[in-house]
Amino acid sequence: AAGVGPGRRAWLPPVPIGLCGVAKNRASSVLASLPRMMAAAMGLLTTFLIVVPAAADVPLLRLLDASPAAPATKLAGMPQIGLGTYHLQGQACYDAVLRALQMGYRHLDTAEVYGNHEAVRLAIRDSGVPRDELFVTSKVKVDQIDYESARASASRIAAALGGHVDLLLLHFPAPSVAADHPNRLVVWTEIGGLGVEGNVSVAYAARAGAWRALEEAWDAGLCRHVGVSNYLARHLREMRRYARVRAAVDQLELHP
Repeated sequence: AAGVGPGRRAWLPPVPIGLCGVAKNRASSVLASLPRMMAAAMGLLTTFLIVVPAAADVPLLRLLDASPAAPATKLAGMPQIGLGTYHLQGQACYDAVLRALQMGYRHLDTAEVYGNHEAVRLAIRDSGVPRDELFVTSKVKVDQIDYESARASASRIAAALGGHVDLLLLHFPAPSVAADHPNRLVVWTEIGGLGVEGNVSVAYAARAGAWRALEEAWDAGLCRHVGVSNYLARHLREMRRYARVRAAVDQLELHP
């Protein structure tokens, strides 16, 4: 990111609290509620960017556990609280990430669609924190859910973030298509149709191909773990038919 670095300053929230992938500036209220939130999180598969809440939906949790695919990327060592960088770009992103790392944060969440990989990389470099002490998550671009596009996106992400990421996710279960598409299916019917997918068989093949690309990225050492984001129960269920490597997480946004 041109012009990003320690010589420039941008407005920052008082404390860059990252919960559910959103930088918060109401640090006191968030910190005050952390004990309650962490107690509630004890039933979670993973406690950052809420991942498959066992207490709320046990069958959904079991979709990951019961997968016949080898649990090759069983998640370990992910800090429970991290900084989300959605809507942060350029100098503002650099400053927020650098300050967070200086404060002790060791988990960063980004995505190719956020457009801030370079700022995140530079902040990591300038922080002086050894890379092996960090856990960095990124996501394949939403409109690149097929084998070739996901494969290229995974390579770009790894290159942009210093050679590898700790967790690489498919950002969404289907590419976006026009709302009046004749064969569209609403993915998120529960919340008013956020996102759509086209013909069922086409969307299934796209997800299967994209997941194969992530498995190959894992094979090649571009990521330590692979997972999905915004997947509904039926998307996790169908993964049993095509996944060679089991998803480590299903990342879902939640606002406690």
